Amino acid sequence: MRNRTTEATTPAGALGRVCEQLFTLTQHLHGLTKPSARLLAAAIGGAARTTVAPEELQVIARAAALAEAGAGGWPPGAESRERRARGELALAGRIAALLRVARAIARPQAPNAMVVGVVDDGTALELLVSGIPTARAVAVLESADLWNLLCLRPIRSVRIVEPEAATSDRVGPDEGLAHAVQRTARRHLDQFLSRRALLQYDRDVECVHEMRVAIRRLSATLRVGRRALPTITDELRRELRWLRDALGTVRDQDVFVQFLERYAAGAPDGHRAWLVARLAAEHRRRARGYQQLVALLGSPRYAELTRRLADALAAEDHSARGAVPVIKAAPRALRRRLRDVAAYAKDLRAMPAQEQHALRIACKRLRYTAEFFAGLEPGGLKEIIGPMVQLQDALGAVHDADVYEARIRRYRPRGPEAQAAAALVAHVRAWRAASLDEAERAWRAFRSRKGLSKATEAIRRMGR
Repeated sequence: MRNRTTEATTPAGALGRVCEQLFTLTQHLHGLTKPSARLLAAAIGGAARTTVAPEELQVIARAAALAEAGAGGWPPGAESRERRARGELALAGRIAALLRVARAIARPQAPNAMVVGVVDDGTALELLVSGIPTARAVAVLESADLWNLLCLRPIRSVRIVEPEAATSDRVGPDEGLAHAVQRTARRHLDQFLSRRALLQYDRDVECVHEMRVAIRRLSATLRVGRRALPTITDELRRELRWLRDALGTVRDQDVFVQFLERYAAGAPDGHRAWLVARLAAEHRRRARGYQQLVALLGSPRYAELTRRLADALAAEDHSARGAVPVIKAAPRALRRRLRDVAAYAKDLRAMPAQEQHALRIACKRLRYTAEFFAGLEPGGLKEIIGPMVQLQDALGAVHDADVYEARIRRYRPRGPEAQAAAALVAHVRAWRAASLDEAERAWRAFRSRKGLSKATEAIRRMGR
């Protein structure tokens, strides 16, 4: 069960608030990325149209029409359309599905209407709504026709509750470790699967990013329960790594293109022609990467992986360790990950690049483990998660800079183009130096006696 009882202030009032609540509570099912929230706000009048690109206006207009028509307005043969057209339609349909349900809840007669929770049993949803008459539940359920057609799981029922009735779906202290791992991993898998249709809309680069993050978090969650779930075999983990690497290749290209675009926007005029040519080539490479990823997600190997993974996450074949309460497993798992990070030398600059990259991976694993158990500690383990996010981001930028410089040198520019390439390399090196400075500050603070003491104390509080 997920809950959100805090109100959000939006220009669109009650409708905007309910849309935001639905968006957040069902983000593992509707497939919309975080940037899509801007288009949703524009569709309800909660964002200025000046923030919307011209090509996005068509998506918003189609979403508004579908929100009025419902499932009956969904065009036949949608899957046979050209790829980008399919992507635009998939995006518009999901915005419309969410907007249609929100409108049924946020009526003028119910200014305090809220979606306070969602119960997801793995087959269907129950919406927990407050501030509307009980008789209104039927109309809300009927408004879910488009949602039920397009989203990962249907809305089965609507329950009218008090605002404080919902409870959190975070990992509970007395929950068995295997059950907690399976439940959390299923949500990450859902988040990945729900975004597949939006991959066709390649203007939103966050789709691949969110798919990749979902698989990374899924892998990290399974790592927490490695000895509790015998159904998650090493071979299945290798297949997950195959999928994660494929997503990573496309995401890395997205980020590199964005980097070049930002640099080109402020580059000297004499360098623009070369940069424009390089960007055109990188965009073509990006398009090929998306085509390959779409093909991979339609392959028998991928279908077999997702089937086996879903079966493994539904299985009740747990080891004896799987029955251990989460509150007992958490301190041990966190201390092990903390030791892995603290084992690295204090002098970050003296580390070879390969060791810095290994430290980043160790930080990422500690962060994801802490996020899994965060609900068990009053402070949310912020003494661990905050520094790990800083280190992961800064060390990631250092690694990216090294990769970018190698890529730029492979261009082998000649004549006047060599000067433009040299300026770009100098920019990359300056970015690397600034990122390394940031990483060093974060590492020094965390690796100090005070930083490690704070992290250790947070884990100790959890075990009390």
